[in-house]
Amino acid sequence: MLTKNEVEYSSERAFAESVYRIYGKKIYLLALRILKNNEEAEDCVQEVMKKIVSSTDVFISVPPENLKSLLVKCTENAAISIYRRVKRRRAHEIPLSPSGEDVVDDMSGYSSPAETLIKKENKNRLNALIDDLEPRQREAVIMKYKMGMKNNDIAKMLGVSESVVNMRLYRAKKKLLKIWEDELYDIRK
Repeated sequence: MLTKNEVEYSSERAFAESVYRIYGKKIYLLALRILKNNEEAEDCVQEVMKKIVSSTDVFISVPPENLKSLLVKCTENAAISIYRRVKRRRAHEIPLSPSGEDVVDDMSGYSSPAETLIKKENKNRLNALIDDLEPRQREAVIMKYKMGMKNNDIAKMLGVSESVVNMRLYRAKKKLLKIWEDELYDIRK
């Protein structure tokens, strides 16, 4: 017999698989049109599917008639993010001299392992805090900051006014900042 968590997991997995089966090729083609590169378009599909899997509750709660437009928005945002990341990577590539040696020996733009670990821990803690928010606030925060949607698009998806979305985001940020400041204060003591 399945436990409640296993049932939820299986239904979420089935939802993600059905979205991929129905919209996967369309997501890929849209990403390809934006990025003009097969590998980057495949990466975009993967990022969109990661968003769906990590925020299944948000996607399931979207009315079926709005799901396609949400997927288009997520795909556009993911493609733009990939485009910018590739552009930054190309700008930071270190050219080699004809002899094969590095032209630049300066590593000042790179993070130390400790800095990378701190950033990762902060991101994990922030995600945990977001998960603890009230469902309406969490939904707005995820759509705004993880999916990169604009407030008016979020309002359309949720069927509320833009001012309601603004207030949910404001309250969520206020709550997150308060908890974050309290934790930092406890660490500094």
